[in-house]
Amino acid sequence: MTLSELEHIARQKLVEHQDEEAYQALMSILQIDPEYSPAYYLLSLIAHKFKNYEKEVAMLTQAHLLAPDNLRYKIYLASAKSLSGEKGEAANLLKNIALQDCDTMDMVDTLATTYNRLSLYRQACEAYQFLVNMGEANPFSWFNLGSCYKYIGDFSASRNAFLRAIQIKPDFYKAHAALASVGGSEMAMSATVDSLTKPSVINASEVKNADIKNLKHKDNAIENDAQENDRSNADFHIAALQQLLNNAPTIDNQLYVAHALAKVLDRMGRFDEAFSILAKTKQLKVSELDYESAKDQRIFDGLNRIVDSAQGFANHTVTSLQDVFIVGMPRSGTTLLDRILSGVSGVQSGGELYAFGDAVKQQLQSRVHQFIHPGSLSALNTGAYEQDQFVKIGECYQRNVAYLKQNRILTNKLPANILYAHQIMAALPNAVVICMDRHPLDTIIGNYRQLFSFDDEIYRYSLNLEACAKFYVSFQRFMQRMAECYSQRFYVMNYQNLVTNPEDEVRALMDFCCLPWNKACLNIENNLQPVATASSVQVREAIHSRSIGHWKHYKQALGDAEKVLHNAGIAI
Repeated sequence: MTLSELEHIARQKLVEHQDEEAYQALMSILQIDPEYSPAYYLLSLIAHKFKNYEKEVAMLTQAHLLAPDNLRYKIYLASAKSLSGEKGEAANLLKNIALQDCDTMDMVDTLATTYNRLSLYRQACEAYQFLVNMGEANPFSWFNLGSCYKYIGDFSASRNAFLRAIQIKPDFYKAHAALASVGGSEMAMSATVDSLTKPSVINASEVKNADIKNLKHKDNAIENDAQENDRSNADFHIAALQQLLNNAPTIDNQLYVAHALAKVLDRMGRFDEAFSILAKTKQLKVSELDYESAKDQRIFDGLNRIVDSAQGFANHTVTSLQDVFIVGMPRSGTTLLDRILSGVSGVQSGGELYAFGDAVKQQLQSRVHQFIHPGSLSALNTGAYEQDQFVKIGECYQRNVAYLKQNRILTNKLPANILYAHQIMAALPNAVVICMDRHPLDTIIGNYRQLFSFDDEIYRYSLNLEACAKFYVSFQRFMQRMAECYSQRFYVMNYQNLVTNPEDEVRALMDFCCLPWNKACLNIENNLQPVATASSVQVREAIHSRSIGHWKHYKQALGDAEKVLHNAGIAI
């Protein structure tokens, strides 16, 4: 049998999901010709399917070495490296690749997805736009394009892309959630007549003032008419989402729609309805998962033991700042602070980077999927603090973010990096950690109202208000312990103080970081750097205090959370 015949068999077996047979055919090829590059590429597809990204990198590296001019191998190798944590090398591979040289849609899609994974959102946006222009409409491509437009601040284009995804696939639940997060979705949805008046999605007769054409063409010159138009658009959107929620086949799909519906209801001031929908749907997810608050507590207990035994060994004044880690609980203002700092000359926003956790796992040769794991904590807590280990972690981190830094100070605003705060001190002597602290109930309700991925256990607390409160208590104690032990490198910033008195608060922070003061950094609405967080819409506005005290709208539901805080001695 010839090599081409064996390759054909392998490809056919892969299509039929007969991976073992495909593997055997490919190994037969390599026995005949160890330098047959397509065999290594096809083996990488099997490795990718089983999420063995290290093996995928090895196979694609060999394919790329044997056929360096093969653009497919290069793009797929970059993708594999980004998945295995080698983001710096992935970025280098993508340099000078022209979209016009990619002759298939899957190559463009892989290229765009890798840009996205590397936080290169403008390049990702360009690639996804190129992709949707190539041919047959794909709702997932439009969804990804909408996400990237959102990140770079073009909310009109983002809404249009999400709507296009929904028009193609009316039950695209994730796209409905994304559309609701952009803002202005009520008006946009009311204009999507062709797709959203289908019986499977919504019966137009159920909608108040269901003459959609009139809704679209109402006279907005009179304020009362404009307000009525807004209410009618919102009614349409709410009815559409409620119908979707009723028909959603899985709990995860229900969660997407419930969060979208809750956002619209919240904007309309219908807070009790918003909470009721979230509570009902989140409880279904709680029942599905094996989660208990005690798991989170064990993580924090392990972190506190490490800090206690270290006795602030890396507590020194940073004189040559290279990295700023902005941490805290989600929805505590980390994105706002990132916008302020990245408005300072010489500071680059890296967004929410998982690069430090990846560096830790690479050093420990850990394949654990979780963001942080008790086993990893034990491995890092050597007692003697083997500095070589931390030096290697720091070097790995710097390699993986160098493409973003470009000789500037880099911010990393992944809130969960609070769990690695001590290790950051040990591995990166020229880094500081700034921890956002927000009113407990605003933080708790903010986390509860946010939809996270629950593949990683670290965010599962957000499914239950009492669990949110327990996580907040543990977080507070760890934050205070870090502030005590690392007063020269760990800074606590209060959200309420920041938004009500930004100039004084930011001046003090600049002094701590040894950064020059420039009042222009407070004009965050002028900051054009991409934002890929849940707050990407809000932080395009000027600094404001409107979100302070939003928890009061949900006060009647917060009784259990308040009890947890009271028992922990945390004032409300």
